[in-house]
Amino acid sequence: MIPPFPKPRPIIPRELQKPERLAKRGRMTIGIGMLCDEGLIIAADTQLAMTDGTTREGIKVHQAIADTGVYVTANATDDGNAANTLIPDILTDLQNQDPKNFAQFEKIVRNSMFEWADQYRQGNPYIQIILGASLNRPKQANIRTGGGIRLYNCEPPNTMVPVDREDASGGYIGIGAGASVTDPIFRTLFSTTCSANIGLRQIAYLMHRAKKDAATACGGETNAVLLKNEFSFPMWVDPCHMKRAEDWGKNLDFCLQMTACTFLAETDEAAEVIWDANKGYMINLGKLFRAQRFLTESGEDVGLPPLITPQESEQ
Repeated sequence: MIPPFPKPRPIIPRELQKPERLAKRGRMTIGIGMLCDEGLIIAADTQLAMTDGTTREGIKVHQAIADTGVYVTANATDDGNAANTLIPDILTDLQNQDPKNFAQFEKIVRNSMFEWADQYRQGNPYIQIILGASLNRPKQANIRTGGGIRLYNCEPPNTMVPVDREDASGGYIGIGAGASVTDPIFRTLFSTTCSANIGLRQIAYLMHRAKKDAATACGGETNAVLLKNEFSFPMWVDPCHMKRAEDWGKNLDFCLQMTACTFLAETDEAAEVIWDANKGYMINLGKLFRAQRFLTESGEDVGLPPLITPQESEQ
């Protein structure tokens, strides 16, 4: 059967057309979420975008702690005020309703996002959210009916996608304008099969590249939080330690450049000359970078067990 011709679309005057949303990668900021051996890490820069086109410094990583769950979020949007309305709504609903499994958790978050989006008659501001959750309940064969730790990529009004090492995401999420820089770098160089320390080093380099290659959209300090597999308080890395790690980014840029020069050299002899001239320097740089530790403001090392859990703090 020959399908009928499609009906012609009506011509709408330009002044009456609804403006299209900006492309996802046109959003301000850089936010990163990734799994690691100890749990998950969520990080974002501190450059906020306002509706009048100006930028200012602000926090885009937030946490909430309930009896059963611990939650961490990061967001990317071109309307910082909208994010400052939605994120507290989500976290407050989670605290008040205290879900006991991931099915309940997902329903609460989707309802919060839908109710927020439904208030905008002309379409809600576009916002991307990374959400990490730790529920103090036993794991189940059906992940959604139990507890544990999970990482989600969310977009209002109701998109909520869990990410895992085994799926196409590889356990990594990048949001905001800077993700157009960090996504291909992560897929080419890195993996989430790593410790928290290595994960934070990877994030530090990705932040360095985002702030360098997407400087008009990304900037300021970096807030990074480790949410551990065992139920415990989120561990906030002191921003000064993230900055020190990011400052090493230019050295990794050089090492990558020398590796490419060696690999693409005209002859074997030329490759050996390049390698011999730089290998000692590159090895020493790596030793110095590996000595970089990530501490909280209270001096805890994020690579070590937490000093106190939420349950112990109530005793």
